[in-house]
Amino acid sequence: MIEAARRGMVCYGYELNPLVFFASKLRTLKYRNQIKIYCRDYWQTPLPENTKGVFVFLLDPFMERLDNKLSSEMSDGGRLVSYTFKIPNKKAIKSKNAMYLYKY
Repeated sequence: MIEAARRGMVCYGYELNPLVFFASKLRTLKYRNQIKIYCRDYWQTPLPENTKGVFVFLLDPFMERLDNKLSSEMSDGGRLVSYTFKIPNKKAIKSKNAMYLYKY
């Protein structure tokens, strides 16, 4: 999120663990006008309108569910970057250093 904010993007983050949530808020304080982090369940929260990109570090069992969520909520042409885990039955348009890029 910090790298995206450095490039001028507005970012939203979701974290259920209160300790990680507060650590993230402190770490991104410099970018508070561009980075908004919420202590809530990502699965129960619709993506912000016109979302163009998503970055995730999810475990394998959640990747198919993520694909379904993004297919229904992501803006046309949106991108997903997944760290380490691939989406089953979907071909990444690019991969490098355990990062997988998908287009929606």
